[in-house]
Amino acid sequence: MRDKNRHFQSVAWLLIFGGCLIGGKVPAQDIDQDAVNRVFQFGDLESDRVQANRQYLPFLNVDSLHCGIYCLKAGAKDGQQPHTQDEIYYVETGVAKIQIEGKNYDLKKGSIVFVPAKAKHHFHSITEDLKTLVFFSKGPVATAGPETNRGRDDGLRRNIESSMTFEATFDSVTDANLSGGQGFIWTADSIARKSIKQHGHVDSTTIVKGEGVSGDCLRFSKKTKQVLFYRSGEAADLSPRPNWNGSVSFWLKLDPNKDLGDGFCDPIQIAGRKWNDGAIWVDFDNVKPRTFRLGVYSNTNFWNPKGIKWDQFPDNQKPQVTVNNPPFSADDWTHVAITFADINSTKNKQSNAKLYLNGELKGTIDRKIEISWDKENDPPGAIMLGLNYIGDFDELSVYNRELTQEEVAWLNRSIRQ
Repeated sequence: MRDKNRHFQSVAWLLIFGGCLIGGKVPAQDIDQDAVNRVFQFGDLESDRVQANRQYLPFLNVDSLHCGIYCLKAGAKDGQQPHTQDEIYYVETGVAKIQIEGKNYDLKKGSIVFVPAKAKHHFHSITEDLKTLVFFSKGPVATAGPETNRGRDDGLRRNIESSMTFEATFDSVTDANLSGGQGFIWTADSIARKSIKQHGHVDSTTIVKGEGVSGDCLRFSKKTKQVLFYRSGEAADLSPRPNWNGSVSFWLKLDPNKDLGDGFCDPIQIAGRKWNDGAIWVDFDNVKPRTFRLGVYSNTNFWNPKGIKWDQFPDNQKPQVTVNNPPFSADDWTHVAITFADINSTKNKQSNAKLYLNGELKGTIDRKIEISWDKENDPPGAIMLGLNYIGDFDELSVYNRELTQEEVAWLNRSIRQ
């Protein structure tokens, strides 16, 4: 009975507060002067959310309350996890169901849902685009403390998850767990990807049970010419476009000076053609002690129009970040994150790409970057894994925007907790 009363009290509170928020009025004498600039219009918030390309957009954050809008397309998958605060959803538009602790409820315009703290819940069966107002009973506040950090982390998690377009955890399978299209793994005879096969097998690559940074992981035991890859556009919506922004996150475990063979090694390479012709990659150099590098290469005719040989090209002019003595170890996992923004800018903006290791920014590429892939003549755009790599690889995720340094730091620490 206590929970039932709590539910109705929460609903009543939402109706009072929500009425002001979505167009209702209160007498002028009841409006505190400090609150004059704290009246929001749902349409304006929705425009901001769409422009930011996020599912969740916070808009109010005070000591006792955190508010946002959360929107999912028809047919979308809701991957949220339990929250540390009581929560209320108000459905502005849409038709869907929500499951709370295993029980399903129908939702439509005007529905109000109370979700207790730590309750498992998610939206599903979304038949019309779902747009909701979200109210947390206690959100992140300015003063630090355990509850504050949990609230801040919960907001970061939601923003990050709403931007995720692809995830492969390598728990039992190599196919993606989350994908915007066909997240199947493919194999190719070589990096040129002239002969490809869906769900092929590479003898030197296996899934190792229980040894990942979380769950299982992918292990590369020796060098091979064969290549594992995902079709980047189909699987992760990761392909060149105007004003292209994005992020890629993954984990590695190896001792590069002991485990790797001769030559360069690219744990990941995202390309339509070659590594130096419209590509994003990280690699271990071929000289010991091995450095770790991020390369973001425009089309060759853009960054190297004179056709200068790569080993003769001035190092300080190469579109790369180099990390000496990188923190990789055979005994512990290292988090790697790549973010990029304003590639193919239509506003003449400087592009940038950043490399993070274990949540720390290691370097930035600041220059104009132009990348295009010829769909007619190129092999399929690909997220290629483990090129000449020997070691473990886990928890690959892709995002449709440039993650902030705080968000990258959260990715690093969240999986270690």
